[in-house]
Amino acid sequence: MLFLSLSFFLLKLSFSSFVAVSVDECYYWDWGKNIQMSYLDHPPMIGYLIALSTFFSDASTFVRLPVALFSAGVSFLLYFLSLRLFSSSFAALATVLLSNLCLLFFIGGIITTPDTPLLFFWSLFMLLFLRSVKENTPHLWVGAGLALGCALLSKYTAIFLLPCAMIFLLWEKESRPLFFKAGPFLMAFSAFLLFLPVVVWNVQNGFVSFNKQVQHGFADHSSLWYRYAPEFLGSQVGLITPFLFFAMVFAAWYGVKLCRASFAWKFCLSFSLPVLLFFMAKSFTQRIEGNWAAMGYIGLFLLVPVMYLMLKEGRVKVPWLKKVYPACFWGSAVSGILLIGLVLSHALYPYLPLPAKIDVTKRLYGAESLAVTVDIQREKEMIRTGKDPFVFALTHQYASSLFYHLKGHPRTYESFPHKRYSYVTEHPAIGSNGLYVVEMKRDWSVQQVVPYFNSVKKVAEKRIVRNGQEIWSYNIYLCVGYKGGLFDNSN
Repeated sequence: MLFLSLSFFLLKLSFSSFVAVSVDECYYWDWGKNIQMSYLDHPPMIGYLIALSTFFSDASTFVRLPVALFSAGVSFLLYFLSLRLFSSSFAALATVLLSNLCLLFFIGGIITTPDTPLLFFWSLFMLLFLRSVKENTPHLWVGAGLALGCALLSKYTAIFLLPCAMIFLLWEKESRPLFFKAGPFLMAFSAFLLFLPVVVWNVQNGFVSFNKQVQHGFADHSSLWYRYAPEFLGSQVGLITPFLFFAMVFAAWYGVKLCRASFAWKFCLSFSLPVLLFFMAKSFTQRIEGNWAAMGYIGLFLLVPVMYLMLKEGRVKVPWLKKVYPACFWGSAVSGILLIGLVLSHALYPYLPLPAKIDVTKRLYGAESLAVTVDIQREKEMIRTGKDPFVFALTHQYASSLFYHLKGHPRTYESFPHKRYSYVTEHPAIGSNGLYVVEMKRDWSVQQVVPYFNSVKKVAEKRIVRNGQEIWSYNIYLCVGYKGGLFDNSN
């Protein structure tokens, strides 16, 4: 178990050192340099972790170190969860192996996002909640509450842990009396205390982050259901890997029949099915990103090896499933190795004939090259005026990417930031010059920038080619005589 987790940890960390930090990762790195109680897009956990890991170095390996460590932590928690629930060393080791060979979880241990800390604290909560239900001691309920609080500090979708826990307590007859005990309330109170700074930050900023989540959650584009629902389902099959996805579907299907008499199966399904069914239903009204439902697979990872063992031992009397399931089980491992190998090798040495539009690995390329071009324009302007121009971009991703990659890490800005950069209190001086960096396809935004300067003119462009295809293209504008107001967070 230790060797398996360590091997995957070293593999993920090694790969992370070979590719540049993506624009989204730069945004979270920006948080780490500007600590707050919370942020517009997510709670602060990932920013805190990056602040710690990059204390001595901002190299890509250290930016990604937290998710590699937390990914290894998820492996350990899954191992101990499986042992506690099913008392099988084979099932526990198989759970660890399959979770690490799942494309979604493997990439989550390389690319820095809030999802990996969420998966860690989600798994930790499940383990502590399981022990709390069985032992009903105050310190375990507090521990479960702190895990819930940390999960909420990682990503707002951790709120699903509360209804999942309630569903289990209602489903499991022997656990229902706990509703009238102090333990669950102690758990909820502990979580609230830990999450309180995020509430305070939202109060101070007009509930801007909470409102964004509510608006996002209740968005309705149901007229496009025929596009969004298949897109979400397809993303799950691809990211989980096809054999493993269908193994999970079979386990869930049989588990619903079996769980009437099984505490362990009820527990796993309670923390999986509500999440997955919710996002599947929401995919009929709006686009759902492939990673949003990741935590819903934790419980199903635990069930897949157990289902395989039950079939092997003859405890499941479904003839067709006995033929199909072993192929799905072993196919999950083989296809996982092949798919991960394919993605990693293509990310390093692009050889697959993928159109740039669908090649997600392109997000790891171009940022450093763009920064070099912008630095050249900075140097030209410094020679001309003796002053370093400030740099700004249309989106927060590019603003933070330039902040990370430009020489000297000069403070960069997003135009019309909408409280996204509320921690940036020093804005460019009136009368100063700036460089505006924008994707060519969004060149229309220049007209929105023009009123804030005396003059705006294009001074350079950058086209980034990979594998014979243009993957990114940018225009760079020199903006002379800043008038103020463009970077006001109240806009």
